[in-house]
Amino acid sequence: MSSMLSSWSSATSVMIIVLPMDALFPLIDMWRLTFLDPAACSWASSASASACGGFIQVIASRTLDVLGTWENIKGPRNYVLTVLRLMCNLFSSVVLARRILTDETLRGILTGVMVESLVSEDGSVRTAASSIAFNMAAWLQNGKGMEGERNEEWEVEMISAVVEALGREKSNEQVGG
Repeated sequence: MSSMLSSWSSATSVMIIVLPMDALFPLIDMWRLTFLDPAACSWASSASASACGGFIQVIASRTLDVLGTWENIKGPRNYVLTVLRLMCNLFSSVVLARRILTDETLRGILTGVMVESLVSEDGSVRTAASSIAFNMAAWLQNGKGMEGERNEEWEVEMISAVVEALGREKSNEQVGG
């Protein structure tokens, strides 16, 4: 299974770069579902940085490229929402979440996507991003394997993003608007 996932992640990295945004939704959705499988999470947590982290970085980078300019690009909403849901699924495994949150590059790029999504004009995107923020905060609170590895600057960035997002939220009656 690991050789298949390694090949699939390499192919995904290429497809993310060359395919148009509206063609990527099904590919990302397959990965979203894949990360619900404990065996796939185990592979991802133990795979080389280029095998797992590389394609996650490519996906997240493409998402960051679109978040500020997506009204000019055909089909990015489904892509962005699915990427955010995929990112939530990365936290379904203790070992995979630990790997993501302890790898500075992965943590940074996922945090960037979360922060940009929290301040999106689209309510569904903000909601999906808040799930990622919740997952990250829960990991910090529970300290699942993060002892001695805390990054206060990253924690402040997360808190600032959540506070800014709450300040901008007007359409959600449960926020107090």
